[in-house]
Amino acid sequence: MLSRQLELRIVRLTEAVAGNVARLWRRCFPNEALWTHAAWNPSGEAMTRPAIGRRMLSRKGFDPAGSFVALAHGRVAGFCLAAMPSGRRAREGYLCALVVEPRLRRQGIGTCLLRCAERYLAHRGAQRVVTTFEGNPLALLPGVSTGAGAYPFFLNRWFRSYQRGLLLVMRQEVARFRFPRVIRERIHGLASK
Repeated sequence: MLSRQLELRIVRLTEAVAGNVARLWRRCFPNEALWTHAAWNPSGEAMTRPAIGRRMLSRKGFDPAGSFVALAHGRVAGFCLAAMPSGRRAREGYLCALVVEPRLRRQGIGTCLLRCAERYLAHRGAQRVVTTFEGNPLALLPGVSTGAGAYPFFLNRWFRSYQRGLLLVMRQEVARFRFPRVIRERIHGLASK
């Protein structure tokens, strides 16, 4: 749920906001050692406006409809990128990136961006949403670090780990997902209030 004071607008990733998204990325990941690994960043370059152009905007797998930039009071507050591989047999959609301005976390921005990505992927036929670089057409992050705040964030949004290690591959079943009975009852009870 979004904070009441936060005016949030979601736009697509374009050249116009790429520089601000790059700055957000560098604030969220100040230690670039992990994020410059050759598997998902072959050139080892820092995230900059030109890098966003090369690594996202000009890539074959990039679909502007799968990119979501959250603007809070006109400033970039979060970014999410989802990708669906081409082909009729594609069943897994990929969450390529999800970052939120550190000062604005825990206000619903990440949840809002994740919901946008889930809707985008479900609309394109994804049965699962996966957080990994393997098979990801626009791999930007290696997975979800167990020591990061993102891990409980994803656990609380019904993602589950299916590979163990420092960087977890997590997935969420979209096609067969249903809230547990106790959650449905809680939602119903709160809706009436």
